[in-house]
Order: sequence, then C-alpha cells, then structure tokens
Amino acid sequence: MPKKRKFEHLCFFFFFPFVISIFTVFSLFVYFDWLTILIGLKKKKKKRTQESEGNDRTSLALPGVQNQLISSIANVTTGPIILVLLSGGCVDVSQWQQDSRISAILWAGYPGMFGGLAIFDVIFGEVNPSAMLTQTWYLNSYVNHVLMTDMNMRPSSSNDGNPGRGYRYYPGSVNYPFGYGLSYTSFSCSVQNHTTTSITIKVNNLKSIPGSTPVLAYWAPTNAGARGLPLKRLIGFDKIFVDAQAAKDTTLNFYSEFIISGEINTSGTFTCETLK
Repeated sequence: MPKKRKFEHLCFFFFFPFVISIFTVFSLFVYFDWLTILIGLKKKKKKRTQESEGNDRTSLALPGVQNQLISSIANVTTGPIILVLLSGGCVDVSQWQQDSRISAILWAGYPGMFGGLAIFDVIFGEVNPSAMLTQTWYLNSYVNHVLMTDMNMRPSSSNDGNPGRGYRYYPGSVNYPFGYGLSYTSFSCSVQNHTTTSITIKVNNLKSIPGSTPVLAYWAPTNAGARGLPLKRLIGFDKIFVDAQAAKDTTLNFYSEFIISGEINTSGTFTCETLK
C-alpha cells in the first residue's frame, strides 16, 4: 500500500502542443518509487472524440503526443513505469510492450467512477486479475490492408485485398491475440478425456497465489485457413477458480449449434496449451 500519492497532469490532452518539463518529471520520483501513466483514447460526446458510435478510427496508434510523453518520461527516470490504457477498442501499444523500461501495461476499458479503485486493487495485488481479451488487438499497420467499406470476415482471394478479421480468419502478427490475459499466478492444463460433445480439462495452479482462469476450447479444421475455412473457432469455454498449488477439473460442453449442424468434427486430436 503506498504511503504517498501524487498526480500530475502531464499532457493537456492530445491536441495541445506537447510541453513537459524535466523538473516536473523528476519531481514525481523525488517522493515515489514508481510511476503510473494513464493513456488512451478520448470518449466524450464532442467533435474530437477518438471512438464513439458512428465514428470510425483511421488509426490504431495512440493519438496525439502520448507516445512522446511516455518516451520522455522513460528517458529520464529509473523506477518502474506502469501504463494504464483507457479505451474501448484496441490500441497498438507494441512499442511499449517490447520496451524493457515499461514494467506493465493494464487495459482498463472505460471503468467509470470507481475505476480508479479497481485499477489500484490490481496494481497492488489486492485482486488477482483473470480477464481475457474479447477481441484481437491488431498492429497499427493492419488498417492499411483493409478498406473501411469492406465488412468481410474472411480474407480476400487477391493478395492485395482483405487479409481477414479476428482470431478465426486473420493469420498475421498481432499486438495481443483474442483470449490473451495475464495473472499473478501461472496455470498449466492437460486433457483428461473427451467425447464428440465435450472435453474435460485439468487445470493446475503452479504458484502460491489462488486465482481464476478462463478455459477456452477451440476447433481447428484439417485444412485450416484454406477455401474460406477458419483458422480455428471457439466452441466452448468456462472460468474456474483454483486454489494455490492445487488442481481442478472442468468439463466444457461444445456449443450445440455446431454439433447439431454438423459444421464441426470433434473426433480429431485434442491438445492443451496456455497463452503467455
């Protein structure tokens, strides 16, 4: 629990000239051992909002001078830096994901009036995070390959067309994949048994911290990605709590609509893996 907290408004939003004094940056670390920087998109009902209903983004990069702000702070400080990202959709933060000066990146969505308390609890270990991303987080270069008027999920047959959308159809590199999420503990999994309609997974908590984790079941066709077939498809999921250094089984029932329609064949080989 921190003994002292200090807030500085370092960037007067995205459209003003970027001004940050070295004195201000150093003053933050005179009293504190680490720094949390809130970054992201503006969501207000004004003309300059980055994302809202009826407003299509043309870039997935952090808008304005936020990258310069982070870089300037990282260049003159030695303590840990935590980035808290406020946005509804994906933002390309790969630059900071790969930067050793950034200790952690926490996506908080638009958490509302109690969001600060929730962010505080996660950063200080009061809560063990267990969420996973509900969408694919693309690199900013992705927008250069898809026309805004092209609503197709499947990739185009031409080499210069739509490369595909989402975890089902996009085979390229991404910032974070669908279903990605971190925890203060580590899990491993193994297949116990399966039928054509369900699968039982054993989940092991490998550390001394209890925690919850989603368990996702995917189906991948033999010719994944060919002739319009998906690379894989989510067919079942669950979320379970596992005590520290303990194990628990969970049975995932495959979605009935896939089984009844005969769209998928679940008589193949089952494997188990964890996303890092």
